[in-house]
Amino acid sequence: MSQSFIFTGRRIPIIFQDPTAANFIAGAGGVISNAVDMAKWAATVLNQGVDPVSNTTIIPGWVYDETTTAREIVTGNTTADPTMSVVGYALGWQRQSYLGHDIISHDGGIPGFVSSLMILPNDNLAVTALLNTDGPWQDFVPLAVIDAVLGLNVSFPSPSLPSDSSSGSASPTSNTSCAPSIPIASFAGTYVNPGYGNITFCAPGDNSTAYCAGALADWAAISANGSVDPHALYATTPRITTHAMMRHVCTTTSDSGDRDKGSVASFLLTLQSIYPQGFGRDTTPFFEDASSLFEFPETDVECLLDGKGKVKGCGWMDLEPGHERTGSVQERADVWWDKV
Repeated sequence: MSQSFIFTGRRIPIIFQDPTAANFIAGAGGVISNAVDMAKWAATVLNQGVDPVSNTTIIPGWVYDETTTAREIVTGNTTADPTMSVVGYALGWQRQSYLGHDIISHDGGIPGFVSSLMILPNDNLAVTALLNTDGPWQDFVPLAVIDAVLGLNVSFPSPSLPSDSSSGSASPTSNTSCAPSIPIASFAGTYVNPGYGNITFCAPGDNSTAYCAGALADWAAISANGSVDPHALYATTPRITTHAMMRHVCTTTSDSGDRDKGSVASFLLTLQSIYPQGFGRDTTPFFEDASSLFEFPETDVECLLDGKGKVKGCGWMDLEPGHERTGSVQERADVWWDKV
């Protein structure tokens, strides 16, 4: 496990600078702690809720049992990682077996900071990791410690390292797009969802409003050639990342589940945090590749057109793997947006 890595990347703003964003993300990154405090907490959880120093019950036994008992299957397919068992989710905790060793765990993170706590109740071992980085390191680091302590001799694949694209030297997407059957501008406009709010997508070349001019300029700033894809739509999304792009792909099917028997135009959604003016002393534009994180992979989008070719709305599909549904676009979508 003695590997050395050279990281290349850029500084990003502290996400808690915006009070609204702070409230929104507090569940994943709202705890400020240190190794000493986390060791005390880990020892208490490892001791089933009893402080091993004072012998004081911090977590009642029934609460400990209820919160660490798996209630649903999160990952049922172990093909990708033969060292792991089926993953179950309890009341906040994740439970699984690692090479036959029971693990109770939980992790969290915000851009630039990740953490993890792994409890091995049958091995009297607890490992916590507090890291100023992104990606899956909060799992690899504690698993490497567990491997060393228990002598499991597992060879871990190296997590993906930041690429030069983090400095804005390459476009965030490289897959080929294509023109839809109706003008791309027909899909532009405001979409509404009761839970997620409004999002307005702009067509390439639309500088009629300051909003669209700004959104297009931001995406062009991180493009390899300084322009935007003519077959895509662009938006700013302050409630999710900072920006979004829907790129049309060459797949059109009939939506037999819709009463209007309309057609479906297919897009790929990319969520991106873009810094068009850079950050700090380095004002070169760059982006944080949110699609490389587990939270925001590139997502299929299906937009429903009625019999006259008018866009009724769009559905973000399969955000939760393993929860696919059947029926019309609206019935299958994890998030449905009405076009207004």
